[in-house]
Amino acid sequence: MALLLTSPLFPSLALCAPPPIEIGPGFHDLALAGAVSAAPRQSKFSSADEALAAFRDGKFELVPGNLGRGYNDREAWLAFDVYSADGTDSAPEFLILEVGPPFLDSVSVFQTAPDGSLQSRGRAGDQVPRDETRVLARQPSFVLNLRGNPRTTVLVHITTTSTIAAVLRMYRPLAFHEVVGTESLVLGGILMLNAIMVLVALGLYLLMRQPIYLAWLLFVASTATLWFFIDGLAYRYLPLQNTSIVNSASGLLTISGFAAWTLFIAVAFDIKSLSIRLHQLFVGWAVVVAGCLPLLAIFPYPAVVGTLMMSGGPILLISSLAILLQIARGNREAILHGPLFLVYLAAAAYNTTSNLGWTDYSNESLYGWQIAGMLNFLSLQFSIYKRVRQTQQDYAKERAHMLSLLSQENQRLEEKIGARTQDLVRALKEVEKAESDQRQLLSMASHEFRTPAAMIKASLDSLAYLKDAIQPEIAQRLNNIGKASMRLNDLANNLLSHDRLQELSINPKMSEADLRELVCGVVQIYPADAQLQARLPDHAVQFSFDPVLITVALHNLIDNALRHNEARDGAVCITLVETGGKVELRVADHGSGIADADKEGVFERFFSSRGGHNNGLGLSIVYSVARSHGGNAYALDNLPKGTVMVIELPIRTASPEAPDRGVVLGAVG
Repeated sequence: MALLLTSPLFPSLALCAPPPIEIGPGFHDLALAGAVSAAPRQSKFSSADEALAAFRDGKFELVPGNLGRGYNDREAWLAFDVYSADGTDSAPEFLILEVGPPFLDSVSVFQTAPDGSLQSRGRAGDQVPRDETRVLARQPSFVLNLRGNPRTTVLVHITTTSTIAAVLRMYRPLAFHEVVGTESLVLGGILMLNAIMVLVALGLYLLMRQPIYLAWLLFVASTATLWFFIDGLAYRYLPLQNTSIVNSASGLLTISGFAAWTLFIAVAFDIKSLSIRLHQLFVGWAVVVAGCLPLLAIFPYPAVVGTLMMSGGPILLISSLAILLQIARGNREAILHGPLFLVYLAAAAYNTTSNLGWTDYSNESLYGWQIAGMLNFLSLQFSIYKRVRQTQQDYAKERAHMLSLLSQENQRLEEKIGARTQDLVRALKEVEKAESDQRQLLSMASHEFRTPAAMIKASLDSLAYLKDAIQPEIAQRLNNIGKASMRLNDLANNLLSHDRLQELSINPKMSEADLRELVCGVVQIYPADAQLQARLPDHAVQFSFDPVLITVALHNLIDNALRHNEARDGAVCITLVETGGKVELRVADHGSGIADADKEGVFERFFSSRGGHNNGLGLSIVYSVARSHGGNAYALDNLPKGTVMVIELPIRTASPEAPDRGVVLGAVG
């Protein structure tokens, strides 16, 4: 119950003192609106006795309703008389006086005793330590004693840093407990619903990460928490050691809620589509309001909040007009949820004016704003949920569209790959045909080379019987012709070997054979004056390899060594060594050697060394043969002079163990 409205818009009324309040046997609870007197504005009393004297002298003014004086005064004195009906046994001996709203800083109540003296009935309020409060309730509550004191005067002294307001109500003790229990259930349910909405708003923001969900989270969280404080729940249920936090938190939440509310309107009702400047006004006002938060640490809470409340009136009016315009333009969100939001704005405006003392203050103005806000929250929560669902559907459609585009692109890519594959297959066939033609031409050319070479050699061999009759000059030329024919024959043999190697390189014809015996056979082919030696083990070197390919490779190594060997420094030496599961076939000469930079390149086809030697295909064939057997071929220095060519082959079957004493075999003609 609230008291008289005294403000610049409503001048104080000097009425006669109200009659005493009679408490009869049927009394249950009673709102004291219109039955209480208040000291005039700016009245200062040094004590409760002085205030009582002024009341009895008729200096108090009748409050026709509930008291609301805005943010101007820091205190107010209220007084009323109460008595029990005579001759009834059911008249209560004790009463509970409840003084609201819950956010009053301090309320002190005094009661006259039968001898006329004043007795304190206690002090309560959200700035009063909890251990000093006799009746711990959501709102300041006090016990009045009527036993032996049928007629008494009650004084109420209110001090607060927020709006001076008062709503007074008296209860029987049992009725008071019933009301408190009912209020606890209702407010507890509202608190639980608010907590759920805050958690949902937080989840939506974390899920979507868009400005509208952040604005909604700030709006719901700040408003719901503000209600928790101004409804007295924080003071009643939180174990607060420093009760001053209640006022500080209320100021912070009021300002932050105002800023979030303005920002949410701009985003939720698409004010930007209505007017860019109007959208900028809302966002700018939200920034200005949020910027006022530090002012709470400098200026009194009423000065900051009261100024914002009064200066925010035009913004509240513009917000209402903007929502109405969006409704008129057919905006879906405005049509569905704008009316409830307008009701909430109207209730908030009325509560603001009652806090400022411009309209009558009452429980309806306080809790009506909260009820309207709760309905508005539920409506907007449904709107936010629909927005999330629509966003998810849009995402799903976009994802399906992107998947469709990706599938189409994949199909086009597969078609391109198929076409390119066919092109590559055709190109590969053309390359294979070209290689086949090349090998055929090479084979034909090689055979053709060997025929004239053989004829030349046969002719030269027949002239050998006439060597004594041939002049030295002619003999020298015939010798040159013989060397050229041998060179031509070697080239033809190499070309044929290389062609066969290309055909068999992937799958050599492997068979068990004795490499030592193969080397002996190759060495015996060369003439006795060929300056050729062999150092071989005295036991068989039996394992799996292709004898034909190894024979070709060994001939190429020997021919290459004889070609570059300088006989005065020693003979070409062939060595066969078994080591670590491998066999190394080494051919060493005493020629000019190979530079380190050329040791790898000499195995390339037609490689020309820096010394001017052209190796043709011989060493390339050697390398290919070694690799086809899973081995390797490389060149080493034959110190102090010359080169060692090495073929390294893996031993695929074990050979019998025997000491590697070695034996020197001379070339057999």
